[in-house]
Amino acid sequence: MLNRIFTYILVITAAVIIAADRGHASFSSGAAGTAGAQFLKIGVGARPAGMGEAFSALADDSTAMFWNPGALAVIPGISIDMMHAIYFQDMSFDWVSVSMPASFGTIGVNAKYISYGSMMQYDALGAETGSISPYDISAGLTYAVSLNGLNLGAGIKFVSMNIGVAASALVFDAGLLQTFELAPSFMLKAALVAQNIGAASKFLSAEFDMPLNLKAGLAVLFQRDFTLAAEAGFPKDGAVNFSAGGEYITDMGAGSSFILRAGYSTRGVGGLSFGGGLNIGAIRLDYAYVPSGDLGTTQKMSLGLLFRDEESLPAKQQRKRTIKTEKEVPLEEQK
Repeated sequence: MLNRIFTYILVITAAVIIAADRGHASFSSGAAGTAGAQFLKIGVGARPAGMGEAFSALADDSTAMFWNPGALAVIPGISIDMMHAIYFQDMSFDWVSVSMPASFGTIGVNAKYISYGSMMQYDALGAETGSISPYDISAGLTYAVSLNGLNLGAGIKFVSMNIGVAASALVFDAGLLQTFELAPSFMLKAALVAQNIGAASKFLSAEFDMPLNLKAGLAVLFQRDFTLAAEAGFPKDGAVNFSAGGEYITDMGAGSSFILRAGYSTRGVGGLSFGGGLNIGAIRLDYAYVPSGDLGTTQKMSLGLLFRDEESLPAKQQRKRTIKTEKEVPLEEQK
């Protein structure tokens, strides 16, 4: 019952947001260009990129802070992820995130940085006044918890954009993840996510909205070695988009495996994407190649570390509750 209540709340909230903005041409192709802080939309991690970024229902490492905060609750240990991406022209993109389970839930921190290289600056008469190096950065904190099998999470991010003059804002993310064990070798995951919820910000006197985005995703896992995922996105400043992807895992023995990935997305420029990965014990290395039409290609490389906890989080939570109860009961009653 609790699971259904939380699901209904998020669905109703999303519907209210969409309905309230219908009169302002939001959530359609006619709203393109009406929001700022576009770097917040750029996905993190080479694994999701290789799968067309259909990852909200599949996130299982610390990058979940971007894809679905609720998924952070299912990570079985300390997760560390780092990514470097080579973008168009002189652009580069970096991400780092760390998450850790505790008796009260899972907490995580992350940072995102995009450099746009160096470019010339001109005055009102067209004369050169030197060069500038624009950049965008965000830093965030996320908390997630599992309640009766429903994984819920929320995060806050400080966002700063600098193009010679700076603008900053606070934005929020929220998400949920539900897992259904349909058979011993068949698992279904469902996700709902709201990204970049926040008030408008300003560059000098120019005001712009945050790029609010709502997502719904599904993932199907077959025998733990083959996965299919799909996702629909509803951005406030654009048309509905769809993504789908899959990955196949080959066991190489000695705790290592090799992964192949492919995906397709209508988001942004859209198109096919490809990738692969290598897992060696606690270490995961991933690579993605994403063609982007006339803009060129994007290559993403990720390093992930997962230090698994031998004891499950629910067991830790139960033990802590038991110890607390014993401390509260008088010694003579415990006997």
